[in-house]
Amino acid sequence: MDLNLTPPAPTAVAPLVAAAAQVGYQGGAVNQVITTRISTDVNPDFSLDNLPVPSHGSAQSKRPFLPLRRATILLNDNSNSFALSGSFTGLSEFDILAVLPGTDKLFAQCTDKLEVDVISFDLTAKLPFRVKPTQIRQARQRGVYFELQYGPLLTADAATRRRVMSNAQQIVRMTKGRQILLTSGGSAPNVLRSAHDVANLGRLFGLTRDWRQPAPTALPKRSKSKPAQVPPKKAKESAAPPHSTTKGNSNAATPATPATVDGNPAQAKSAKRAKRAN
Repeated sequence: MDLNLTPPAPTAVAPLVAAAAQVGYQGGAVNQVITTRISTDVNPDFSLDNLPVPSHGSAQSKRPFLPLRRATILLNDNSNSFALSGSFTGLSEFDILAVLPGTDKLFAQCTDKLEVDVISFDLTAKLPFRVKPTQIRQARQRGVYFELQYGPLLTADAATRRRVMSNAQQIVRMTKGRQILLTSGGSAPNVLRSAHDVANLGRLFGLTRDWRQPAPTALPKRSKSKPAQVPPKKAKESAAPPHSTTKGNSNAATPATPATVDGNPAQAKSAKRAKRAN
């Protein structure tokens, strides 16, 4: 999946979705960037209803394309911290919540406290904070992913491309390549690349051959339309080891390939949010 399709206008949603399916993706997240203070319920400014949703691939797959709703919130101060505290339900229409922190303090909050799914970075500029190993561990234990956008490598000038490469390689080193999310951030169909091409770009960033994009079930879903869950019997068996249900257990092993995550951490996080909201 490409979990960051950012249309410049609502009319550009359908072409982006069609392009994502054409390059072989089974789904994609249409992104809305929020720059203002959130005080009331926020609804997507685009609609995924009545889209000419294509089927993925050819005869190899019969599954339809899965469109998701994503919000990316720019954090330059504490004004939107409450909206991401877990008790605020005004963002429930979005399947994925991402943040773009602008200071070291806000980045620390995103890794430790705020209820987010993805932490994004502006790779085209100098990082405004230092990424610390303790913060990386906190975020990983909470099931948060780190996003690297490859789009600027295809559209920016040479100096900006070098900066993108340097920033991305630094983040991959700090995270040891774990829970990394590669997305296009594409606003036009010609920016999207196939999974094979994205894997090659990932190697330029320092990701290894066994790196995999996270499966949809690895991220919490807030919408009523969710992928099929693990059958009760299988879920019971997988929940038997103590570390599989205790998120903060220091003995729990971090999966080497996020695509193998079966969704249990996501379900736990969603249940936690629902309990707080009630």
